[in-house]
Amino acid sequence: MNTFYSRKSSVNFSDTDCESLSIDAVVDAAMWAPSSRNRQPWRMIAVRNGSEKFTKILNASSESNQVWLKNSCVIITFCTLEIDDLNINKIFLDVGLAAQNAMLMATENGFANHPYGGWKEDLVKDALNIPEKSKVVMLLAIGKEGDADQLPQDLYVKHTKVRERDSLETHFSWDKWGEHF
Repeated sequence: MNTFYSRKSSVNFSDTDCESLSIDAVVDAAMWAPSSRNRQPWRMIAVRNGSEKFTKILNASSESNQVWLKNSCVIITFCTLEIDDLNINKIFLDVGLAAQNAMLMATENGFANHPYGGWKEDLVKDALNIPEKSKVVMLLAIGKEGDADQLPQDLYVKHTKVRERDSLETHFSWDKWGEHF
């Protein structure tokens, strides 16, 4: 259970020896996520650092993400099947659960990982041939932990910041809307 508490969005990746990084267990964990009516609406497309597609996804990502993303080994794009019904909330929930499973398995296997939401949808779709009616839900960078001393100062501060959460009362109550909500 320590994995839940030790997972963090890392900005500290090392791009060395990416060819040997196996994400099989990460993808398998994503596949076993809960799914409404077992529809399994997630689709995952991975690109490896050094490939033309990786460069396209990197360039489609926001500039602030590119700074740390360039050293990750793999970027997995989590997207939906073609959306043409009213179950969009369930579809996004299912894809999010699959991504969470992937992040936890990556952490369990000792991989740095970082889900992110800053990208240009049309460029990601074009690079990966994602159908027009499908939606990109999130991207997940995975890699080996880098040397924190090599990070630029702003990323070093972000990387070494203690991970915190709000108090339980801020997000949870029994029977009615909480006092602190």
